[in-house]
Amino acid sequence: NISEGEGRQATRNMFEQAGNFLIAKINWAVSGAQSVNETGSYGSKLSVNKVKSLNSAGQPVVTAVTISLPEPGDVLIENGTSGPYALNNANVSVARLGFYHVLASGNGIDPERVEASTTLTAYAPSGALMSEDFSTVVYVRH
Repeated sequence: NISEGEGRQATRNMFEQAGNFLIAKINWAVSGAQSVNETGSYGSKLSVNKVKSLNSAGQPVVTAVTISLPEPGDVLIENGTSGPYALNNANVSVARLGFYHVLASGNGIDPERVEASTTLTAYAPSGALMSEDFSTVVYVRH
């Protein structure tokens, strides 16, 4: 029926907005990172060191940024001493979040990168459970 189709489309639109926002935050965290704190591992937590600002002597002030999924539901972000804050809205649940930090091969062909993937779930107005996958690859440039 028409209203069910409209409800499913509204849920898909919500997925797109939530998924794109989450991917943008992951891209922000990794781009400009001075270092990635987990190496060669796969997990539901990403921790990077980012330059926050420069001090009066012109030296970088580094802060840790962590994005994690402690349990299915909300993806949390911590930026230095602020947070944790949920990155997804209350209408979307995060069923899965995975990060894989790949070290550079040293051959100049395969650069250091972070691969991230997530699955979001939400209920359509009809009560049907819907899910959608999102992923990104961010190259680490020191």
